[in-house]
Amino acid sequence: MSRTPRPARARTAAIVLVLATLGIATGTSSAAAAVPESGSVLAFGSNFWGQLGNTTNAGTTTPNATPTSLSVPIGAGTIVQVAAGTGHTLLVTSSGQLFALGTNAAGQLGIAPASATAMPVPTPVTLPGAIGSVTQAAAGAGFSLALTSSGQLYAFGSNQYGQLGNSTNNGTTTANPTPTLVTLPGQVGTITQVAAGQAHSFALTSSGQLYAFGYNQYGQLGSTTNNGTTTATPTPTLVALPGQIGAIAQVAAGGYHSLALTASGQVFAFGWNYYGQVGNDTNNGTNTANPTPALVTLPAQAGAATQIAAGAYHSLASTGTGQLYAFGGNQSGQLGNATNNNTGNANPVPAQVTLAGRVGSITQFAGGDDDSLVVTSSGQLFSFGDNNFGQLGRATNSGTMAANPTPTLATLAPATTIDTVAKGPVAFHSLALVSNLAIITDVLAAAQLGTPYRATVQHSGGTNPLNWNAAGLPDGLTIDRTTGVIAGTPSAAGTSSPVVTVTDRYGNTVSREQHLSVAAAPQQATAGAARAPSLSALEQSSRRWIAGTNLARLGRAAATRARKHGLPVGTTFSFRLDQAASVTLTFRHSAQGRRVSGTCVTKTHGNAGRPTCTRVVADGSLRVQANSGANKLRFEGRISPTRRLKAGRYTVLFTATSTAGASSPAQFRSFTIAAP
Repeated sequence: MSRTPRPARARTAAIVLVLATLGIATGTSSAAAAVPESGSVLAFGSNFWGQLGNTTNAGTTTPNATPTSLSVPIGAGTIVQVAAGTGHTLLVTSSGQLFALGTNAAGQLGIAPASATAMPVPTPVTLPGAIGSVTQAAAGAGFSLALTSSGQLYAFGSNQYGQLGNSTNNGTTTANPTPTLVTLPGQVGTITQVAAGQAHSFALTSSGQLYAFGYNQYGQLGSTTNNGTTTATPTPTLVALPGQIGAIAQVAAGGYHSLALTASGQVFAFGWNYYGQVGNDTNNGTNTANPTPALVTLPAQAGAATQIAAGAYHSLASTGTGQLYAFGGNQSGQLGNATNNNTGNANPVPAQVTLAGRVGSITQFAGGDDDSLVVTSSGQLFSFGDNNFGQLGRATNSGTMAANPTPTLATLAPATTIDTVAKGPVAFHSLALVSNLAIITDVLAAAQLGTPYRATVQHSGGTNPLNWNAAGLPDGLTIDRTTGVIAGTPSAAGTSSPVVTVTDRYGNTVSREQHLSVAAAPQQATAGAARAPSLSALEQSSRRWIAGTNLARLGRAAATRARKHGLPVGTTFSFRLDQAASVTLTFRHSAQGRRVSGTCVTKTHGNAGRPTCTRVVADGSLRVQANSGANKLRFEGRISPTRRLKAGRYTVLFTATSTAGASSPAQFRSFTIAAP
C-alpha cells in the first residue's frame, strides 16, 4: 500500500525512538472471554509501552487483537473518561482521580522522574495545588492535559513546542514530569474542555473563549504566529472564528489540524490540509499553512452539526439528524468508504458514513491515526480504517496494511455495550469505556389508590449523570428524571405496564417494561359483602428455565445443553391464599414496534421507518383452582392443550378471585424460557 509522505511529526527525541520502533498504527482485538464490568475499559492495539494495562506483547510490534479489560485499583471508583496518547493512557475515575500508564519518557504520566521503562500498571497522578477533583483528561503525542472541577488546567510531558502552555524547556527534548498550572491571559469563565493534538493544545472556557498553544507550523492554532516554522508558541492565545454564530461549544485537535464547533452548529477547520482534512480545496496536496478558520460545508439536509472529532489526518462531524460525515485522508478507509483507498489523494468534501446494522443513534466517535471508532446509543462499537495493529477491535486484516473502509462491529463479548471511546488523534492503541447499562427492576411495589407512593427503578452500569423517563405511568405518578424515583398519589386503580427509559452521560440508552398494580382503597366490611382473597408469599423456583416435561423428553442435545448451563425444566410457582379461590395467570411479553400517531403498533413494511417503541403483547392466560393455605403450581410452558410459550422473556400477572367474584390486587413476576 503506497502512502503519500507526511511532514515530520513534532516529537521529543524519546518519542522518535518510540515511533521508530513501533512503525505506525495501533492495536486490535478479537473477543473478550467474559463480559467486562461496567466502568472498566477495553484496551486493544499496540502495547509496546504497556499502555493497555498488561505486559502482553510489551516491547514488540505484535498486534493485540483481543480487547482486554483495564481497570483501576479497588476503591478508586469506576472509570468515567479515557484518553489515549501515542504510547500512554489516561483514566479519570468517578472519585475524581487521574491514573496514567504506558510510556513516561517525556514525563507524560506526570510521575517523576521521567523514564522510558514501560509502566503497565495504572498509577495515580498528583496535581500540586489542585482544587477539586479531576473531571477530564486529554493526551497528545508525548504530553498530557488534566482539568479539575474548579476549572484548573494542568499540563505535563514534552514541551518542545510550548504545548504545555509555558516556556519551560521549549525548544528542547527535556522531560517535564511535574504537572504545572496553565494560565489563560484574559480568561472569562472557567475552563470546560481541553483537547490535545500531535503537539498542540486547546482550552475552551464556559464563556465560549477558545485558547490555543503549542506547535503551529501549519496554522493549527488558528493564527499566523510561527506559521511555517518549528518555533514554540507557549502563550495561550485566543482563536477567532470569522463569521461565528453562537459561542464555541466544542474543540477537537488532530495531528496537524483543528476543528471548532459553535452552539449554532457551525464547524470551523484550520491547519494542515494536505488530505482535505480542513474540509475544502485550499492548499490540498501541499504543506502550506491554513491559519484562518474556515467553515466546513455539510449537506443542507443534514442539519446543524452536533459533535466533532479529529484524527491524525481526517475529520468527523455528526448532525442533529443522526448523520455522520467524514473528510480528509482515506488511505486506509478511515472515512468509512472506498474512495481513494491506498492513495494519498485528498477527500475535502464531507461524505456520509453508513453503519449497516446500526441500532440506535450515533452518540460518540473518535479518530485515530488512520482509523475511526463510532458508538451508538445501544452500545454498539463500529470501527473502520487501518487495522495493522488490530486497532479496529477485530481480526480482519490485523497485522496488514490493507484498507478496511466498511464500518463493522468490533468483536466484543456477548452482552457487552460501550459508552464512549478515547479521544486520541495520535494514539497507537484504542480504548473503549464499558457501559453495560441495564434496568434491573421489572416489577414495582404495589400501590394503593389515594395513598402516597414511592418506588425506585433500579439500574446497573452506565456513567452518571443519568436521565430517566417513563411512558404509561398510572395517573398521579411521575418519575424523577435524575433519580429514577417514581412517586405521587395514584388516582385510579388497576394494573399498568409503563416503559421506563434511562440514558447515561454518553447517550447510552436502555428501556424496560415495568409492572405496577394499584389496588382499590380498602372498604369497610359489611355483613354479607364479598371479601377479596389475600394472595401472598408468591415465589417461583427458577426465573430462567427450559420448557418441557422433563430432561428425557427434551431430546439428547437439548438435555445436554440444559445440564451444561444448569437450567431446570419448567418452574414452580408457590403462593398462599386465605380462602379457596380461582387463580388466573396472564402471560405477556414486550416487543419492538413502531410509533404511529402517538401509539405503539406492530411493525409493518409500511411503518418500518417510524420511530421504534416498546409494546406489550398478550400471550394468553391459564386458570387453576387453589385451596386456602399453601399452594404450589408446576408450570412447564403450556398454557393450553395446543399452545406452549416459545423461548423468550415473559411477565406473568397473578390474580385470585373468590367464588363471590371479588378479586385480589394483581401481582407480577417475570421469567425467561431459554431456547432448548
